[in-house]
Amino acid sequence: MSKRNNHLQPNFYLKGFRSNTDEKNPKVWVYEKGKPFYEGKTEQLQNPKHLTTEKAARKRGFYSFENEDGTKDYEKYENILRDDFEEPAKPVIEKIRQFEDIDKEEKEKLYNYVASMLMRGDYWKRIGEYAETVNQPLVKLDIEQDVSQIVNIAKEQGDTRYVNENKLTKLFTDYIEKETEKRKRGEYEKSLMVRFTEKFRDEILLNLEFRFFISPKYMSFFTSDNPVCYTSFNEPMAQLVFPISSKVCLIIYKQMYLTSSNWQRKSDQFWQIDDKTIETIRGFVTHRAIKEIYCSQKAQWLVKFINSRN
Repeated sequence: MSKRNNHLQPNFYLKGFRSNTDEKNPKVWVYEKGKPFYEGKTEQLQNPKHLTTEKAARKRGFYSFENEDGTKDYEKYENILRDDFEEPAKPVIEKIRQFEDIDKEEKEKLYNYVASMLMRGDYWKRIGEYAETVNQPLVKLDIEQDVSQIVNIAKEQGDTRYVNENKLTKLFTDYIEKETEKRKRGEYEKSLMVRFTEKFRDEILLNLEFRFFISPKYMSFFTSDNPVCYTSFNEPMAQLVFPISSKVCLIIYKQMYLTSSNWQRKSDQFWQIDDKTIETIRGFVTHRAIKEIYCSQKAQWLVKFINSRN
């Protein structure tokens, strides 16, 4: 039987912000922006809620679409996210959570994962944001352009199928009909998620450097339903912030700002930061969150902090 509840943020990722040590039943505190602190018996009103990482950050049928035969496919695109982006990166993420430096190959797997984490969730709202980051009109993935690209590549490779104009016209017609039908069934927008993930990784992330920030011993990072936070990549000081666990946060950058005298270098890639820096990162993560924050601790002050940065 297919899984009908899709994870906007993966179970594995949320475990990095767990509030307990129970391996079989890890939980995370889920804060909802704009709601007051409430720990009474009415579960629906509780803020924060204590949910398992399996039940948090998921929505019924979020990646679903309709097959040609009319049946619903709930798993195809969540499985693509898992198999192509998440699984290869898991050993790298685990290594980072143990404060171990990573090599070039592992960096590429990490960036692949970060790109997928940007696009999953409410990815259709981020298509326009992506266009802004590359300083151009919305990247055209329209049907006609897709076919044109296929044709041009084929011609360059000497593919004789495209010599005959009638065959070329039929190719356009067939392809347009096929993709139009996908749009009607809701699959086209899901395929955009994967395609934009690859473009964001290749055109932006792979050209940038990184550091890992370790939180002060008595403080922690948290994450959200929009965990990849970034400034415009057209700016010289452009940065991307991605919390990896309660103790580690990834910083991807064009040009790193000056190291604070209060930071402590732990290795080539890891730096322990000070209170002021983690507060800045927390504020950025909260501001970029859409609706929910995921945290390892329950605290009334955190509700106030989140609601003050709507």
